[in-house]
Amino acid sequence: LRLEGVTLYAVTDGSRTQAQQTLAQAGLSAQFHGILSTVEQGCPITSTVLYEKAARHMGTAPKVTAVFTTRPNLLPQLQESGFFTVFIGNPCAQQPAADLIISDYRSMSTSSLD
Repeated sequence: LRLEGVTLYAVTDGSRTQAQQTLAQAGLSAQFHGILSTVEQGCPITSTVLYEKAARHMGTAPKVTAVFTTRPNLLPQLQESGFFTVFIGNPCAQQPAADLIISDYRSMSTSSLD
């Protein structure tokens, strides 16, 4: 995640405080420019509104904005909105296709995203 000049936003269905604590415990707080919470924004996690808002804050178009998720039910909406989707977890036959599938966050590297 330490890519020079890359802005990251977290989207959570929990509270901002909970997300801040989780990022801090993982040592990732400094990597994220902001957190968008469904609790504060008043929309469900399955809505693309927060992801579109994050892209606007980052100044990127959806097609060059990667959205990482562990929620397979979110993939179709994100793809319909033009986002590059990364599913974290084990692929299964019933799951909609993601642009990229990784087993967990630890398997990420700049070479695996090329």
